Amino acid sequence: MIIIFEGIDGCGKTTQVKLLCNYLKKNKIKYLKLKEPTKEFKDILNKNLPPLFHFFIFNASRFLVYSKIKKLKDKYWIIIDRSFPSTFVYQWYVGNVKKYINKEMLLKINKLVTQNIKIDKVFVIDIDPEVAYKRIKRESLFERKPLEYFKKLKDAYLKLSKDFGWKIIDGNDSPENINFKIRKILKI
Repeated sequence: MIIIFEGIDGCGKTTQVKLLCNYLKKNKIKYLKLKEPTKEFKDILNKNLPPLFHFFIFNASRFLVYSKIKKLKDKYWIIIDRSFPSTFVYQWYVGNVKKYINKEMLLKINKLVTQNIKIDKVFVIDIDPEVAYKRIKRESLFERKPLEYFKKLKDAYLKLSKDFGWKIIDGNDSPENINFKIRKILKI
């Protein structure tokens, strides 16, 4: 089982990853928790560089993550905190990458870097951007954007969720109730 958690910064996706991993551990289900971008690329991504540069760095990081997944996907549940949906939303739909790369090319690049690995479920934690904005620490380049940017991100997640069949989860409930709903969908 390969599961991706997505949503705007501050939506609670990392909390949901943690809660699901705790549940899997408690029930003796082997899992691997992964996060994008990987540590190797985090510093460079906080620099104000051209959007296309960031796009390729994120995809380089993703290729490393999916190389690990390819080796372990039959033995473990794979739980990913952010992945390609973030690139589609942050860099392509809301960002400037679509000036250089059309949707068809975006999907081809994604297929290449994810090594054509099938994802079982993408959960998008949907929350009011104003609530999320109050939660974030403003440490990363993306977190330092204005509130309007977060509203655009939310809209993009909702639109692309319909296009790609990602499961939207109401993030306005308690973390425990949200996690219960997620586990119910996963039938665990």
